[in-house]
Amino acid sequence: CESAHRAGSAGWRTIMGLEVLSVILRWFSVRLLLFSAALLVPLSACSGGGDVSPTAPRAPSSAQVEFDSFNLVNGARSQNSVDPQLELRETLTRVAREHSRAMRDQNFFSHQDPQGRTVGERLAEAGITFRVAAENLARTTNIPDPATWAHDQLMQSTEHRPNILNPDFELVGVGVVERDGTYWITQVFVGF
Repeated sequence: CESAHRAGSAGWRTIMGLEVLSVILRWFSVRLLLFSAALLVPLSACSGGGDVSPTAPRAPSSAQVEFDSFNLVNGARSQNSVDPQLELRETLTRVAREHSRAMRDQNFFSHQDPQGRTVGERLAEAGITFRVAAENLARTTNIPDPATWAHDQLMQSTEHRPNILNPDFELVGVGVVERDGTYWITQVFVGF
């Protein structure tokens, strides 16, 4: 009887050991599952539901390029001690965006549209009065950061840099349209 009791005790300890091991394994499995889910949720949230590839960064929206371009222009003015900081105006942005759209849709790249209108004439047609006006244009294709690339090119241009740094300008509109990785960027500057 005593040997049966010892075998029974040893068997019970084995069963208890397996139960304890089973509880420990379940605890770790739940923690691992929660940890894995925590890692996956931010990745899917950032992807916007689409495929994410480390070699193909998501192209910025036209609105983001407009915003970045505006900030880069005012940043350049600050770095060069030019006052005032430009104020972004929606009416000017609409004129700029329409010119970018026309360049894209009508396949031209010029300060004059196919009808021969200049920035001054386009502003007047939109009912915008001004004393001085100027325009910068840029077009980028397959550039990860189109706003910065365009800004750098404009700042290196002897014709376009003065528009960015001209203290006579008080307002700006930035209009951007995109198709298939190409961005058309128009900056319209106005002073009164």
